[in-house]
Amino acid sequence: MAKTTKIISISVITILIVAASLWYGSHNGLLPSTASGEAELYDRLFNQLLVIATGLFLLIQGLILFCVFKFRQAPGDQTDGAHVADNALLELAWTAVPTVIVLWIGITSFDVYNVMHYQNGDSGMMAMAGHMHQQVSPVAHADTLAEPQAQDPDELVVEVAGMQYAWIFTYPGTEIVSGELHLPVGRKVRLNISANDVIHAFWVPQLRMKQDAVPGETTHMEFKPNQVGTYPIVCAELCGSYHGGMRAEMYVETPEQFQAWLAENQAESGEEVAQVPDAQLLAQIQREAMPELSAIAAHLSHE
Repeated sequence: MAKTTKIISISVITILIVAASLWYGSHNGLLPSTASGEAELYDRLFNQLLVIATGLFLLIQGLILFCVFKFRQAPGDQTDGAHVADNALLELAWTAVPTVIVLWIGITSFDVYNVMHYQNGDSGMMAMAGHMHQQVSPVAHADTLAEPQAQDPDELVVEVAGMQYAWIFTYPGTEIVSGELHLPVGRKVRLNISANDVIHAFWVPQLRMKQDAVPGETTHMEFKPNQVGTYPIVCAELCGSYHGGMRAEMYVETPEQFQAWLAENQAESGEEVAQVPDAQLLAQIQREAMPELSAIAAHLSHE
């Protein structure tokens, strides 16, 4: 009877831990909204890892509390504790289970990494991914890692330049140079990212993607925005005194809104470019960002 009661208790506790972990994994609210299919892939992996972490936390903390109360020293008891011999089955379990979990996390994480970042076309990233993948599976996908994917003729290409302390967006084939990134929803986008001075990092939290902007090199980021909205662009690499103010906005719009923005800014940019050389235009955009940065600096100095 006692053994049956123990089995039932362990089963109920296990079910409760699993249920609590699954619920928290899908209702944690720790991540911002998603703006692309790649972000949804990342969130799915994050939630799975959180389910595992929550289950382990509840199990381990529960065992600690159980032992604290179950095996506490009774008043007046000065005897030694009972001798506990080795338990090969228990030791095998707590070695095998974490090993399986870590292997699963490693393989699944690399799959997500490969889908999200290999397509960005960064040569250093591809070389590292190819080397790691050969270690895991020397045959599978060897051909796909050898060469970058061909560029989709329908994708929108935008040149992104990071400079202290602003982001500059240029749309090839037009005369548009802007301090805002405007994109159409549902269309694949390729960002060619560079830096004019020091290392910056282009990061949109809602995309779950981040890419360094390196002087003298061009890195890439590819994604397909799937939610209309306004999203912050943040520099995620310490780049100088006003690093915290190096921000911009990404506007994901309907195709009609995007075409209207292109037409409007094409006309305005044509007039500006006819009067202002490229270098002066970039300097002008940079100066326009400085008042806000100066206000931030003044606020910090008063604190």
